[in-house]
Amino acid sequence: MKFKAKVDLWFHAVCVVMLAFTIFTVFLIFFGKYIILNIILSVFCLALSGLLLIPMWLNTSYFFAETSLIIKSGLITRKIPYKNINSIKESKSAMASSALSMDRIEIAYNKFDIIVIAPKNKHEFIKQLEERTK
Repeated sequence: MKFKAKVDLWFHAVCVVMLAFTIFTVFLIFFGKYIILNIILSVFCLALSGLLLIPMWLNTSYFFAETSLIIKSGLITRKIPYKNINSIKESKSAMASSALSMDRIEIAYNKFDIIVIAPKNKHEFIKQLEERTK
């Protein structure tokens, strides 16, 4: 079963601002004074938005496979075997993660690992994950 990520307004805003800034810096390459600086800014913005933000924005989801929870966030995929999950709890943690919302779930696994995610239907997700980790 697949759960799409919940995406807060703040993340949409970050992506839109980043895209607008990228377009602006590309525009400055052709019409600005400091061409080298503008090229560097454009490349940085394109790399950040094109390789990090946009794929996360469009492609973050969570899957229940036969033996593992699969977390796909942008270009990164992580598999966590159900047997390695120690605890599942709701969280408002601001730690960096693959969660695109502040309405989060914190999953502790292995001995000291923690991942924070934000599925759209959080309570249904927790229920299904708890069934698989029993």
